[in-house]
Amino acid sequence: LPAAVDASRCNILRFPGVMPRLSDPNFMSHAPLLFRPDGTLVPKSSHCVSLEELEEMLEEYYLGPYLCGKDVTAADVAWIPYLERYAVQLPMVYPNVDVLNPRSSDAYGEVWKWFLAMERDVPAYACAVMGDGRLWKRCLEEVVELHNERAATEEEKVTLGPEPKRKGWWMKNNPKGLELWKEYAEGRPWLGGTPEWEVALFLIRNREEIMKECGVDGADEALRE
Repeated sequence: LPAAVDASRCNILRFPGVMPRLSDPNFMSHAPLLFRPDGTLVPKSSHCVSLEELEEMLEEYYLGPYLCGKDVTAADVAWIPYLERYAVQLPMVYPNVDVLNPRSSDAYGEVWKWFLAMERDVPAYACAVMGDGRLWKRCLEEVVELHNERAATEEEKVTLGPEPKRKGWWMKNNPKGLELWKEYAEGRPWLGGTPEWEVALFLIRNREEIMKECGVDGADEALRE
């Protein structure tokens, strides 16, 4: 156990050294690791180096797909919120460049396996924590607007490419979606029996707040989105 704890702590502490340095800390919650405070973009080469180092980190633990081997640890929990956003947003800033796509199975096979393992084998992440690509796209659009206003030169301004293709709602598109939800919902009787049921319950339970936020006239349209 102490060795496993040490490995997890070590890999948590490696994050700032592995991932691109000097990115704007004010954007970490919305669009991490892409923009610098001086109005410039994090260079492409920095992203490539970081992804190569992450690939090597995962290769160190040959027994399993996670950052510390065959079991998910605090290291995975610490890294995934940032890399989840990064995997959606980096290919939008630099579209159609395989080595700048963290989810490229050709360029970064171990990183790709790690994403799949988190999404298909960690119920708490897949069912309750994992964000949606559409949300990270909107967050990036907000940050790009701020970045372009302060861009050091015209060349540093960003025109976004399309969101990486991942069709459908992530739980429905997940081949293990129902199995994961069943495991996650066990012991939580307040949850719906399926992801779809849980969405319906959420809308019913929060209908008054939703109506208030979007206005009565726009409620139907907002709920349909």
